This record gives sequence, C-alpha cells and structure tokens, in this order.
Amino acid sequence: MEEKMIQKRKCMTVIIAVVMVITALSAFATAENAYAGSTYSFTSSTINADGTRTAKFKCNGMTGLCAQAGAYSTYSGTATLSRMKNTHNAVRCAYYYGYKKGWTSGSNGHKLARLLSYCMGNGTSGEFKTSTMKSLLKTAQKTTVPDGFECYLCKPKGSSKQIFIVWKYPSGKLTVTKKSSDTKVSGNGTYSLEGMTIKVYSDAKCKNCVKTLKTTKNGKTGGAFSLKAGTYYVKETAVPAVTGYSKTSKVYKIKVPGN
Repeated sequence: MEEKMIQKRKCMTVIIAVVMVITALSAFATAENAYAGSTYSFTSSTINADGTRTAKFKCNGMTGLCAQAGAYSTYSGTATLSRMKNTHNAVRCAYYYGYKKGWTSGSNGHKLARLLSYCMGNGTSGEFKTSTMKSLLKTAQKTTVPDGFECYLCKPKGSSKQIFIVWKYPSGKLTVTKKSSDTKVSGNGTYSLEGMTIKVYSDAKCKNCVKTLKTTKNGKTGGAFSLKAGTYYVKETAVPAVTGYSKTSKVYKIKVPGN
C-alpha cells in the first residue's frame, strides 16, 4: 500500500505545478518631494587629469561633478537642489552613460564633468573640444535611462561658486512567494513548497543573476528585499523531487519602481 501511494504521488507531481506571486514595492517617496527645493551641505575634492582639474562633490550622500567648465574650485558649503527631468534629458543621458561606465574619477571623471558642462550650455575646456563633446553626447543619448535614475542640479550659496550635478539611483523592494496551482490536490499533506530555488536576473536572457532565493514550506522566500529600480526577470531554477511539484519554465518579468 505504501509503495502504491508513493507511485501515485510521483504521477501527480507531473500535473501539479506552482505559480509565483511577485510584488514590487517602492522603497522611497518620490525623489522630487524628497530633495527638490531643499538645501543640503556638501563637500568637494579635486580630480586631477592630464594637467587640468575639475571638482567632485558629495551632497547628502549623493556623488556629484562640476557642471561649469572653467569655474573650478574646491570648497564646502550649502546648495539648493532642483530635480532635472525631461527638460534636461541630455544631462540624464550623459550622467547615466558615465555612471554605467564607472566614470567617477581620473581622466574619465574629468571627461564626464566636461560633458555635463557642455549639456548645460556652459561650454567645455582643456583638451575636450566641442566637437568631441558633441560626438560623445550623441553616443550617450542612445542609452535608455531608467525612470529611477535621478539627477539634481545643485546651486551653491554664493553666485561666484560653480554649479554641480549629483545623481541618485533609488531602490525598490521585491517579494516572491510560491503557491500551488491546484490546492485541492496538494492540500493532502504530502506536498511541500520548501527548498525550491528561485533566481532574479537583470537581463531577459537570465544570465546575470542578482539574487538567489530559497522557499520555505509555505512558499515564502524571506520577505521583501531591496533592488535598484528597473526591470528584472524572475525564474525558478530548481525544485527538489521530494516536494511533489514540477518545475515551471515560465520567466516572470517585473518592474521595480524607484519612486
């Protein structure tokens, strides 16, 4: 009798699948309400490159670069922030392009600062000619900037001080839960949702895994976890045979909002 029950259960595993419940939550209030119009303290440091200098800033935990070529100076003070959206799309494209490439220091940080200055209509200087900036911006504008990537124009107190631009990439939260697709059958106590492996990827081909999850007996994966705002792909990669369930091949596309 026991052997027949086991055989029956194995047959049933083929027809019982699991469904995935995915919830994306915003972790922050809108960035515009959080920063725009507010005044924050900042500090700055020097980026030396190729015989010329520019300034790098820190303001309320955000990193920034000078956006006014030829007005270099390092100093500390307070600045009022204003959000840069559609009217400054070139700035957002340029900053996101540089962010993805890691242009935060050295000659590349200097190049990005000059590109921001060019986008703001403040010209360029040194070895970075207008034609060079124009070509670089054209390349940057081919990049799709995620909604969650925010840029803020910072105007320091004192008209003689150069403006700078900071960026922030807000994060959101994601929860993943597994459930049986047929609770009338799986509710007999012989099935378990524990031990299934679920992976979260940043690309549609599911190559770049950013988070690996394990399910508990009730199908939960440990509660909400943080991710940068953007689009992700959730896929089940392993289901132990003892659970009594079959593995789903479906890939779930989910957008994590940042604001």
